[in-house]
Amino acid sequence: MINTEIKPDWALVYTGVIKNWLSPEDALSIIDPELINALDPDKISDLYVSQDMGKEAFVKSLEKIKPFTQQELIDASSIWGIYFLQNIYKSEKDIQEKLRDIADIWAMLDYPISWKQFIYYQPAEEGNATGNEALYERFLLFLKEANVKLSI
Repeated sequence: MINTEIKPDWALVYTGVIKNWLSPEDALSIIDPELINALDPDKISDLYVSQDMGKEAFVKSLEKIKPFTQQELIDASSIWGIYFLQNIYKSEKDIQEKLRDIADIWAMLDYPISWKQFIYYQPAEEGNATGNEALYERFLLFLKEANVKLSI
């Protein structure tokens, strides 16, 4: 999530740490300083002390800052998915390798239904073009629409 246009909030950082996509140190380095400064001093202290005590302590500290709803965590996971897709898009790999990487991320994120249209081993819906180029074009359209929704 480092070096991206997506501004991490507490749910995004929490999800990243829980899923081992971020270390506690990385989480603190990318969180918006305004979010940290809005906390009371005890929570700020707890947050920084807990990062040195391991993932579990850090997660508990995040949970004290903000209890997360299931929907917030689902949304955060979706944003992480877009982040991973952006990285695949920006990679220098060929289309076939990118489609394999997309399928790996799809599995890692528990198979988001909205991605099915550009997963290479899924049957194409009737009327949709087939082949790697067509799948990649659907991926690009999906990514463009997702970026618009996220305003990035």
